[in-house]
Order: sequence, then C-alpha cells, then structure tokens
Amino acid sequence: MKKYTVLLLVIFVMSCKGETKESTPPLEKVDTQNKLDEKYLLIDISLDLGNQLDQKEFTHQCFPVINRLYKEDSVKYKMVHIIGTKLSKESNIEAYSLGYENFKKEFNKLK
Repeated sequence: MKKYTVLLLVIFVMSCKGETKESTPPLEKVDTQNKLDEKYLLIDISLDLGNQLDQKEFTHQCFPVINRLYKEDSVKYKMVHIIGTKLSKESNIEAYSLGYENFKKEFNKLK
C-alpha cells in the first residue's frame, strides 16, 4: 500500500511540474503581441478617420477601438479617450465638427 501511495505522489508531482513550465508564456512574446495589437488598432482608427464620420458612425466604428487602446495603455491614450467620449455624446453638429478635428490632431500626435 505504501508503494502505491508513493507512486501516486511521484506521478502527481511530475504532472504538476510539467504544467507550470508550459502554462507561463514568455514575457517578450506577450509584450510583442500587445504592441502588434496596438499597431493594428491605430491603423484601424487611421483608416476610419480618413473619411469624415458623422456622430453615429464615430460611436459605432471608432469609439470601441479607442476604448481598447485606452485599456492597453491608459496614460498614453488618455486625451484621445476623453475627446472620443465627448464626441460620442455630442449632439450639436458644429461642436461635433470642431471636436472631430481636435480628435484627429491629437490622434496624429500619437503616431
């Protein structure tokens, strides 16, 4: 009975050891993937900003991407997120146009 207990204990320890080594991805790979995701999100917004979007299109196309960028790096994209939030809620067309131009300028600073 002792032999089986020791055998089960050894098998358990070996299986736990193998899982810990495989489950943690290298930090460099995760950092590189985040940078690629951020780059693709920036390209996505750049393509959308090429056309003059109205408030509804901006809210549905650009604002979710802005939120994802803000979650990636809240310090870097704070101003873009603030302006984007205000644009998504703006009802006045003239104020939206001015805010949209301001958003484009701030976004171009980030590139």
